Amino acid sequence: MNAFIRTLFFVGCFIPVVVRGESCLRYSGALVFLEGSVTLRTFFGPPDWSEEPKSFKTSSLETQAILKLDTPICVDADPAGNQDAQNDQKEVTLVLYGKLKSFSPYVSKHVAVEGNLQ
Repeated sequence: MNAFIRTLFFVGCFIPVVVRGESCLRYSGALVFLEGSVTLRTFFGPPDWSEEPKSFKTSSLETQAILKLDTPICVDADPAGNQDAQNDQKEVTLVLYGKLKSFSPYVSKHVAVEGNLQ
């Protein structure tokens, strides 16, 4: 059974590959619907945002929810120039929105999400 999550999500900077003539999604507020499985991933955060060993003691750790997409997507560049085009995007970062307090209950589960690309 799929869980349904209403959220905002961001297309991250992952390795782009050429997409074969499909129409791409768009930034700018239009609702999009995506399906995949949720994972949590921890990254180094402020103040150094670095994986260098000297920063291990000073950088905070940030945990983000990642949606591993069932089907890769492409996203056209933002007309305002705030976001570059993304091709063959296999993961997006999920951001809490509304009454949802945590993505933890959805980890390793297949979900459908509705949201905006930022």
